[in-house]
Amino acid sequence: MVGKTKMAARVIAEEFNSWPVAIPDSKTTLAELDAKDVMLQHSVIWLDDIERLIGAGGITEGALQRLATAGNVIVGTIRAGAYERFRPSDQLRPPEWDVLSRFEHIFISRNLTAKEQERLASAVDDPDIRDRIQTVGLGEYVGAAGQIAEALKLGAAGADSIGYALVLAAADWRRCGLTRPVRAETLVPLAEQHLDQRSRARLHDQTSFSTGLAWATRDINPNVSLLQPAGPDSYILYDYALDLISQQSIPVPVGSWAVIMAEADNSELVDIGYAARGTFNRTETAIQAWRTAASSRQGDAALTAAYNLGVLLAEQGIVDGAKAAYQQAIDSRHEIWAPAAWDRMGDLLSEQGDIDAAKAAYQEAADSGHKSWAPAAWTHMGDLLSKQGDIDAAKAAYHQVIDSGEAYWAPSAAVELGNLLRRQGDAAGAKAVYQQAIDSGHEIWAPAAWTHMGNLLSEQGDIDAAKAAYQQAIHSRQNDWAPSAAVDLGHLLRRQGDAAGAKAAYQQAIDSGHEYWALAACDHMGNLLSEQGDIDAAKAAYQQAIDSRHEILLPRRQCT
Repeated sequence: MVGKTKMAARVIAEEFNSWPVAIPDSKTTLAELDAKDVMLQHSVIWLDDIERLIGAGGITEGALQRLATAGNVIVGTIRAGAYERFRPSDQLRPPEWDVLSRFEHIFISRNLTAKEQERLASAVDDPDIRDRIQTVGLGEYVGAAGQIAEALKLGAAGADSIGYALVLAAADWRRCGLTRPVRAETLVPLAEQHLDQRSRARLHDQTSFSTGLAWATRDINPNVSLLQPAGPDSYILYDYALDLISQQSIPVPVGSWAVIMAEADNSELVDIGYAARGTFNRTETAIQAWRTAASSRQGDAALTAAYNLGVLLAEQGIVDGAKAAYQQAIDSRHEIWAPAAWDRMGDLLSEQGDIDAAKAAYQEAADSGHKSWAPAAWTHMGDLLSKQGDIDAAKAAYHQVIDSGEAYWAPSAAVELGNLLRRQGDAAGAKAVYQQAIDSGHEIWAPAAWTHMGNLLSEQGDIDAAKAAYQQAIHSRQNDWAPSAAVDLGHLLRRQGDAAGAKAAYQQAIDSGHEYWALAACDHMGNLLSEQGDIDAAKAAYQQAIDSRHEILLPRRQCT
């Protein structure tokens, strides 16, 4: 409720008010038009809550590009939680991300600007109301955020246990990855998971159920209720209520996953797997969802599931199962999932020590020419060749990636090539490719390159330039490389005798809360404080590292 839909609508109205507007009413609408060679031209295509319209059976990256080439303007909106769910990791790249990545991304902050705060102050005299608007956001306040939060608190306190259980059931439906409305008859077994035995019996009494449903659907204001009707005997949960329940980290009961999976189609099973693995760390549930979808062998969703299943089984050390899942995707010759599976098959074979077979698998992926998976395979080929000591071939592989210009893998390969050249003593070559990664501006690899550049400059004795490079990485605020660079900067300053500067750098890493670098900084801070004779402070720093129970830091510090 930060205003993304209204803002997009106003832009369309002001900039394209004479254009026709096409609003798909289902996931398959645009795909069906594409299949029938019906091409929209010079229209605004409105994809509000785009997460409902992408994925298996929905609009693809290729179809999106064809629509754009035909002169259409395509506008989408998406909630931050859904956007985060589709962001790729180093192992999984949801196909939805390929669609989302085609858009220019505009992030709208719920925080009021200085001018908006001035307008708020002039419009609202009551300081308590102003504080609530500042805290929850203007959209949420206007949309009855306070009443929603109070209703949820009352439900949790027992005001209507059945109604509250129905609300939690609808939240479980959404949090497990399903976006379509949930049927009333499905709410019942989901609500059971949140009730004791006595209340479950009441849930199956029609009068009690109707009373609870009335509590959950009653109007908070003319536009808002916790559960909102969305068709015959179907409901959706109000977004802000979903946000509040998610923030409370109320777990999805074990039994709810089985109920939801039984209701899901193949593409929804893929989404359930993503939610189970990425949000709730339920690996076995994700495996079950993806195995079910893959075993259907129907459509793109089955291949998406097969690939993801292979990744999870490989992580679990179930090698034969992973190979079989990858092979299903490979045998399909699908333009995305076949090269993706070849690449991961290469990783698996490399880990098993079957180097020749791994190279062959990477080569299959590289030869596919896929815009993402071919560069990924060349990168992994370069890594493998470098480990094998075939330096010239590794360099050639990395150059293949860099020349591709792919947004993620090209700067990644530039960093890896820079590290290789640095180990070979080619400082000038390393600096050049690090600079390529820096110039890419990539949110991960540019800070990584700044950090490695800082290390190289430090080794060469160019202290001022090294400090500046580390600061660039730190200023990026990238989750991993900013604290890593802060630790490296601390080491440099400590060697230069700048104890105060080193402490400040280590403290930056500590304040990041990073699972490794913050604790490593505690360890180094302890060493520095110990050298200065500040024993109590050193003990406190070491104790912080010990309390982390980190497997690398713990043994050394316990022996100190």
